[in-house]
Amino acid sequence: MKTLGRCIATCAIFMTAAAQAQAPWQPPSTSLSSSVAVESKTATGATFRRSGTSFTITFWNDRTVHITSGTSASKSAGRDLAIVGVPKLIRWSMSENDSRFLLTTSAMQIAVDKKSGAVAMLGEDGAPIIAESDPLTQKMGSTPDLDGAVQQRFRLEGSQGIYGLGQHQTGVLDFIGTTTRLQQANTDVGVPVLVSTRGYGLFWNNPAVTDVDVDVPQAREQIVFRSQAGKGIDYFLFAGPDVDDIIGAYRDLTGQAPLMARWTWGLWQSKERYKSQAELLGVAAEYRRLGIPLDAVVQDWQYWKPGAWGSQLMDPARYPDPKKMLASLHDQHVHSIVSVWPRFDLDLDTTKELDRAGALYPETYNNVYPAGRGRWYDAFSKNGRSLYWKQISARLGVNGFDGYWLDGSEAELGGAWGQMRDVTTETGPGAEVYNAYPLMHTAAVHDGMRADYPAKRPIILTRSAWAGQQRNAAITWSGDVAGSWPVFRKQIPAGVNFSMSGIPYWSVDIGGFFGDNPADIGYQELFTRWLQSAVFNPMFRIHGTGAGKEVYSFPEAARAPLLSAIALRYRLLPYL
Repeated sequence: MKTLGRCIATCAIFMTAAAQAQAPWQPPSTSLSSSVAVESKTATGATFRRSGTSFTITFWNDRTVHITSGTSASKSAGRDLAIVGVPKLIRWSMSENDSRFLLTTSAMQIAVDKKSGAVAMLGEDGAPIIAESDPLTQKMGSTPDLDGAVQQRFRLEGSQGIYGLGQHQTGVLDFIGTTTRLQQANTDVGVPVLVSTRGYGLFWNNPAVTDVDVDVPQAREQIVFRSQAGKGIDYFLFAGPDVDDIIGAYRDLTGQAPLMARWTWGLWQSKERYKSQAELLGVAAEYRRLGIPLDAVVQDWQYWKPGAWGSQLMDPARYPDPKKMLASLHDQHVHSIVSVWPRFDLDLDTTKELDRAGALYPETYNNVYPAGRGRWYDAFSKNGRSLYWKQISARLGVNGFDGYWLDGSEAELGGAWGQMRDVTTETGPGAEVYNAYPLMHTAAVHDGMRADYPAKRPIILTRSAWAGQQRNAAITWSGDVAGSWPVFRKQIPAGVNFSMSGIPYWSVDIGGFFGDNPADIGYQELFTRWLQSAVFNPMFRIHGTGAGKEVYSFPEAARAPLLSAIALRYRLLPYL
């Protein structure tokens, strides 16, 4: 896996070596003996029967195989939210000997053990590179508990490294020896996709909160998925051997990553927050006056009137002519996106409209910040997504914004991570679809932009992600991280693993969201190194709370390396 090896070699010096387990792992009971038989065969795969239950192996293409098992109700609500398309008709064959069935395509071999029913992917030498462990002990139910309502164990065959699983703040690059919780939260993004240096990838197709054990003391030489909800086993395997083959197969299954507009690759300037039309225009004007390259300036939240969060209207006292503001920016070849949330203050016309449509969760939540109470829309509702976008398009899109910043997209709710378990979505119980909220939320805006503004390539900045989100032109950023050296260090493995999860567009608040003052010499060094590192990130965006971090906000004596880094980014633009 040359591509993966190059990435590991480049990034290894930034890594820390350990991660802490988040939950205990309970081994399942001893497996039972059973014979396995072919129940049926179709053009795309075969169904087998073991110990009174069935499991199905379906080829989606030469490099992708889908394994499902459980009851007839195993297609838990929301299970296939990440999947696009249908299995392709490919040439495959099945043979058998005394010990196993062998299903073969031009790029992969899948074995089924005749005694246990264990499914394995084989390497070129015919030996397993990933295999189910004790499949008859799969635990399946629907009630969340500490150990997982749905569990599946896999054997780690030989020495290997495991990467992906989204974006996490542990400082870990290789997940061997760790337990990772996949649960959407500010700064933590759960994507149940991994790749291995043995030449395979795995997508655990379950959006419930899930713990992933990788060769931990309680499960040596195993990968264990433990999901808190679900009604059956559902996962995909992807054949390499190269990581590009693996991620290519994953995107063929879940959607391609669209090409972003050229301007999105340049420098973005943002702040929490520019408070008026004059201030936003002044930032762009100062960059142009100084001759510093700039492609975008961002309007963060609270541009609305007090008490009008979710109105999708800019406060006319501070933004007297938003359409003129955007036209002025565009005349300077500067673009802009605006922050929108899935949250709504009470008694707004937008809130009432969504409520009448049954597209709001019934509970009213306390804000994380600032003080107040509000409700959140159901992104799993097709009608809710359509109505949500319609409100944004009619009130913000018409002004000429070039894209949208979807903040709080986990969904944040009241900020007590885990609350999504308690809601009932249009698709099913929140516990079953928990982690897929950002996928559906970004789909609302991406699909709406394509329909209403076909001349513009969609562009979304968002704080969370799930499998398949690459198709929504969504750039995930690493959340509200602190401006410190240890936190900066952790962003590097976080970004590498996020991209190894099959989603290429990633970003970080350059300098940290909770940063320091540009007048501080120590912070000048941290910011400089962060900016230099971000030259090689997919998105190049300065952001943070407190004092502004515009390049011109730093003392002139500290600007030379900043200008040099920006110049390098623009020299790389044709390559990017």
